[in-house]
Order: sequence, then structure tokens, then C-alpha cells
Amino acid sequence: MTIKSSKKIYSINCPTKLNSGAIDEFLIIFLIAAKANGMSYFKDLSELNQKESPRLKWGSKILNLMGIKTITTHNSIKIFGNPNLKIEKKIVIKNYLKDHRVFMTSVIAALTFGGNWHIHDKDSIKTSFPDFLKIVNQIKYAK
Repeated sequence: MTIKSSKKIYSINCPTKLNSGAIDEFLIIFLIAAKANGMSYFKDLSELNQKESPRLKWGSKILNLMGIKTITTHNSIKIFGNPNLKIEKKIVIKNYLKDHRVFMTSVIAALTFGGNWHIHDKDSIKTSFPDFLKIVNQIKYAK
């Protein structure tokens, strides 16, 4: 399996009409915005804080740990993308209430941006996506 992406990713002012259909995908969408050129804006996302953990807060925290500037309110986030970001430091993700999406997003961020990541509570994916790490490894090592 080969995964390719566009050479240039553009920022987005995300229409709120897309929010409910993408509520579980926003953490990954935030990672894409982190690679975009420019500032991406997402609003009316208070529902993200009603999940297993305050995901809007965790999305911002992960991006900040990576070195991405964000401006976050109780229901919105502005992400100042950096297409050239390469992480070369240690990042620790823990105490996120074992939210499986925070774990999976952190794994994808580590593989995408590099760095030395320590992501706790991998058991958080057991009930929602037990084969996640197996599939990620298949993609990672596919030639």
C-alpha cells in the first residue's frame, strides 16, 4: 500500500456545516492543517469537548508540543501551519483520559513529523480499533 499526498497543502477556513459529519476526524484534520501553508480556522467545535476527553484542548496541546502555534477558545481553534516542520525533540503524551483518538492522532503525528514520542496508554485502542498499530506498521513498512 502506498500513500501519497499533495506537495502543497493549503489552509482552510472550515465551514461549520461540515462539523457534525467530521467530528471524530478533527484531530487528524488538525494535523493536516499543521502541515498547511497559512492559518486554518475551525469554529463551533464545542462538541469536541463532549467526547472521551476534551479533544479540542488535546488537539491544541499536541500541536503546541510539536511547535505549531495555535489560538484556542472553548469552541474554536486557529492553527498556524508550518509545511517545513520537522520535530527533533522528545514529546510525551499522557493523562489524556485514555481517549483512543488522542492516542491514534499522536501516533500519526509522530510518523508524519518525526521526533522522539512517548505515547502512554496504548490500551485505549483495544475496544475501538485493536488493529490500529498493526495496520500502521503495515503501511509504514510497505515498499
